[in-house]
Amino acid sequence: MDEELTTEERLLQLEERFTRLSLQQLQYPLDKNTQEIIRNSIKTELVDRLFPVQTDDANEGVEELVDFNPTWQLADAATKTCTFFYIIPRNTGIKDMELIWATPAASGNMKCQVDISAGNVGEEVATRTTGGTAFIVATVGADTFNYTSLADKGGTQLWTLKSDDIVGIKFSRIAGDGADTLDDQVNIYGMKLTLI
Repeated sequence: MDEELTTEERLLQLEERFTRLSLQQLQYPLDKNTQEIIRNSIKTELVDRLFPVQTDDANEGVEELVDFNPTWQLADAATKTCTFFYIIPRNTGIKDMELIWATPAASGNMKCQVDISAGNVGEEVATRTTGGTAFIVATVGADTFNYTSLADKGGTQLWTLKSDDIVGIKFSRIAGDGADTLDDQVNIYGMKLTLI
């Protein structure tokens, strides 16, 4: 396949090829295990991006434009939050959830926490919750994008989230804690979700 194709174009080509192949008569029928192996071999990971949404939380960060990029700025020396909202697409799950952030600080650690609640049709709003434990992450450098996987941080169990869930994600920077040594603001650019 052409290396210059977008992900959507490659997926469309694979789907067309699979459709053509599935319409051909097979000399020998495939058993269910072989069919499953073929199906799984053509599955491709999809990526989605989330951006913070405005809420009335008293600890909410401030919207700020940084080098033409909208960010959610979490100040130093206080607990500040930003919130995300997502509906998991049908027949998919979340493999990884990465926070995209940067700070003017050249070095240091950020103490933070992620809390996730999810519910589905006919369920209570927060049927499933995960996260809720503070953790520490280090910056890779001043004004440099950090991609921090939240899949295994702070008690987060992404496997508890399921297809069609309505998901609320609250990210908190606990900057008033002595373990947070960034001594500067943190700019949250969004989240990158890897779907399976």
